[in-house]
Amino acid sequence: LLSGAFSYALLHRLTNDRWCSFVFALAFMLSSSMIMNAATEATYYGLVIFPALLYLLATARTRNGPLNIALLGLGYALLIVSGVANIVIYVLAVCIAYSIYVACVDTRTGIDWKTLGAATAALLLAIGVTAIRTLPFFYDAAFNLKAKTTYENFLETGLTPWACLLRLFLHHFFGDHTYPSTSQILLQDHFGRPVAGVMNNYEAFSSYIGIVPAYLAAYAFLFLWNKSTAFWKLASVATVLTVCGSPLTYVHYVVTGRTNVHFGRLSLLLPMYLVILAALAAPVVLARTRHLTRFLMFVPAVCILVLFASLMISGRMELLTGVDLQAFPFVRRSRMQLLVVSAACMGVLAFLRFCDRPWAIPATKAALAALVLGDLLFTANIDRDFSRPFLARRDEFEPHPNLPPLPDAVTGLRRLRVLALTGETQGCKSIHLDAYNISGLDQSAPAHISELYWYPDVPGRMDARSVWPNREPTMGRILQLTSTGFVITDQGILSVDKPLPRWSLYTDYVVAEDEDRQRKLVLSPDTDIRTVVVLDRDPRVEKAPERTAGTVALDREGVDEIVLQTSADVACVLLLTDTYYPGWRAYVDDVETPILRANSAFRAVALPAGDHRVRFVFRHERARLGWCLTGASLALLAATAGVGAARRRPHTPERLLGTKPRP
Repeated sequence: LLSGAFSYALLHRLTNDRWCSFVFALAFMLSSSMIMNAATEATYYGLVIFPALLYLLATARTRNGPLNIALLGLGYALLIVSGVANIVIYVLAVCIAYSIYVACVDTRTGIDWKTLGAATAALLLAIGVTAIRTLPFFYDAAFNLKAKTTYENFLETGLTPWACLLRLFLHHFFGDHTYPSTSQILLQDHFGRPVAGVMNNYEAFSSYIGIVPAYLAAYAFLFLWNKSTAFWKLASVATVLTVCGSPLTYVHYVVTGRTNVHFGRLSLLLPMYLVILAALAAPVVLARTRHLTRFLMFVPAVCILVLFASLMISGRMELLTGVDLQAFPFVRRSRMQLLVVSAACMGVLAFLRFCDRPWAIPATKAALAALVLGDLLFTANIDRDFSRPFLARRDEFEPHPNLPPLPDAVTGLRRLRVLALTGETQGCKSIHLDAYNISGLDQSAPAHISELYWYPDVPGRMDARSVWPNREPTMGRILQLTSTGFVITDQGILSVDKPLPRWSLYTDYVVAEDEDRQRKLVLSPDTDIRTVVVLDRDPRVEKAPERTAGTVALDREGVDEIVLQTSADVACVLLLTDTYYPGWRAYVDDVETPILRANSAFRAVALPAGDHRVRFVFRHERARLGWCLTGASLALLAATAGVGAARRRPHTPERLLGTKPRP
């Protein structure tokens, strides 16, 4: 609803036409980008804020400078904390470009330095307000995303197939069997229907906005050449070329630090561009001039072209994947949907062309609105049928009926972990390997664990994102080292042989300051990881390999804290198989104690003999600075908003509209 309200305000500003604003705001609100992102657990509400930011930029000259800074700063701050970094970066880039366009091109008086300055100040203020989030994030990104990738690997792991261009007209045309994977097949067997593929929904041109808006947007591309469409044409073309592997894709690769960034998500911005172009074209088409005749000739030609291309591409995809797309009913329904809606659109406009009655234009608008709504609801129904349960919550999934309950060591005592291989375990109390990472960055596996898992190779970013049981001989050792006691698959629960408990006491150790030697020792079969721990420096504890140290018990555990009670007859080393990561601090009986890097990827502390209370607490190294910047920026934002509200002059119709919109 918010996406519809914000896009309505933006479109009304650009067109001054209530019908266009309502119909195409509805198209954006029900576009597959919005629907699919609402139906998944991933947070993409930056797409909701996107039209609001564009509206604030488009109407900047109707407000005073301080109020502009306050409103835009708040909008940018909400965007920055909205979730997925890719969407945040892409929306910020578009908004910066649009603010330059509004201040430098879309003006009759030369460069509007006040508007440009307000937009710049707002962005800086938003960065300050969100510092408590951005500073830790970029610090963690520098720590985790060290690995570069080749351009070929970048294309292979992130390129949206050219065939998905058809989704601008036919969402889910190819269905979810186009890009099969092992986990996807297992999931679809369990759920009894196709499930979302890696590149199938919100990764690959999931930007369907309806057939009627798509035709109007295409018409604007071909026949409407003025300043009001120039920016959005450029944005659309640049987006498509970037996603489809042109030289702009290489520019994207270089600008993002030569790492694997999911540039397919850039296509999620297309619906906003296309509804704007459609709204700008609709008044011209509905004006009962020669433009309508041109459009009536344009629609069937495009319809035939898209239908022919879909037949050709589906045959090609069948050849490449071995999947008979014609066997899926929704493929035939999608083609029929294209033909029926296109024919109805052309018929409605033909009626307008030949009916010279006062009520013809209102009737045409009502009919086109009904076509847009019906078309989008039909596509939403396909989304519901061929993806996860529509708008389902994570806890609504039922675990596999053959899976026995997990033992108390996992669910109660928390001494062991579970590695879940497929989505069917989401109803279980499972602990994924990627949950070990306190940074929360991209749900990636902890850097040290990935490096240990891939040793002696250097993992690329995509390899480093997860630890998957397909690598011998290190996988079994990794499961033991990470205290993973069970692996859940679609067939049942697999038990890991002799996993380390999450916490244990050692009286024998090996010191290896070099990281490479640490990994080599930990992975060597000659190292008994149950009796010897590998440390990065001397713990200053006398070795007593013949002695049993004592006992450890969990006191309490939270997101950023874990407290253990220990009892030992001799000095020893406490190993905790949670990720070694900057920001963790250890306190033994409330006295801070250095944390040792143990077994290459985990945490340990030295303990004297006796009973002790050991507390691990996470305090991010950039959190204090972030809080200071956020607090100061919030105070500045409040002061700016107060000044702007105080300087507000009484509104007149001219000030509300600003410069008169172009027809």
